[in-house]
Amino acid sequence: MNHWASRPKKIAFVIPTLRTGGAERVCTLLANHWAARGHQVILLTFEDDRSDAFTLAPEVERIVIGHSALTNTVWQTLKKNLARVREVRRHLRQRNVDVAISFMSPANACLALAALGTHTSAVGTERTFPPAIPLGWLRERMRWALYGLLDHVVAQTNESADWLRQHTRAKHVSAIANPVVLPLCTHQPILNPQDWLRAGNRLVLAYGRLSVEKQFDHLIHAFADASENKQGWQLAILGDGPMREQLLETAHQRGIANGVSMPGTVGNIADWLQVTSLYALTSSFEGYPNSLLEALASGVPAIAYDCRTGPRELIVDGANGFLVTPNAVATFAARLATLMDDEPMRRRFADQARATATDHSLAQIAPQWESVFESGSRLRLARQRNSGNSKRP
Repeated sequence: MNHWASRPKKIAFVIPTLRTGGAERVCTLLANHWAARGHQVILLTFEDDRSDAFTLAPEVERIVIGHSALTNTVWQTLKKNLARVREVRRHLRQRNVDVAISFMSPANACLALAALGTHTSAVGTERTFPPAIPLGWLRERMRWALYGLLDHVVAQTNESADWLRQHTRAKHVSAIANPVVLPLCTHQPILNPQDWLRAGNRLVLAYGRLSVEKQFDHLIHAFADASENKQGWQLAILGDGPMREQLLETAHQRGIANGVSMPGTVGNIADWLQVTSLYALTSSFEGYPNSLLEALASGVPAIAYDCRTGPRELIVDGANGFLVTPNAVATFAARLATLMDDEPMRRRFADQARATATDHSLAQIAPQWESVFESGSRLRLARQRNSGNSKRP
């Protein structure tokens, strides 16, 4: 039985920013959830709130750890990171924090060092499939070593958890899926989908950073093939990034520039999902794709590359969507065309997709985190006992 939440706890989150992103979204949801349940929650960030895309509950105390300026030398970078470690450590000790959770590798390294010698249980989280984004030799060695100082490391999928067990010194590793809360939160900028959707048209939607790994060019090619000789369909890709101009050029070259909208970053995703008929994901890799999770939970059938990692945890092929072999553009186009042509199938898939909201609710996900905290609490008490014994004559 999990007794962790039987009395209010002091919980700290450590994350670089609250900018738009999956880690930031999950961090905010969890912080607000536990604050609403009477726990004392603080959130430590390396940047201030000027770049925030998510809203913290009033009960969550936001603390900005300085030293976010760019550095030009290895020595400057080392000094900045050590200063962060000292500040995080000071807050953990002054507030007698029970458990601290860090998000993403830089924050994980910071917390691993900051929690040394304290009574705080330190939990790091890995937000990607690590081999997909190599950190470089030095940072990989740091991850290998420093994850061993954490009481627990949480991955998003079993495959990522297995990798961490094999390639780091992490002692305890668990896989916990991302939560989703409906209605989805809204932030600026607000863009009305009706301003971009032609009357009577049905929408294929994708969203994320317009970067190489998202492979939105695959989606544009697939949509061009699938929509050939079809009327009343258009594609919208939400987000910004370095691939924007190239993607627009691809749509122009395929002769579908009038059928592809790229309005930029959107803060009211829920409004767009309400008018979406199909969601599409063509990434070369993911951690746990929040965009796909949000679409399915909102009752939108989906088609996705079966990339590492996450889509296969969310899509049951032929039940709530289609999984396609990665980079198989022709197959993706064929599956997309099938769904575009078959409205009854889309309705069946949509009915099944809505179950994702229940499976990934905070009522399901938060207790899994609390079980991790319970384990960490036992480790913390053991450290306290050992420390007390070592001081006896």
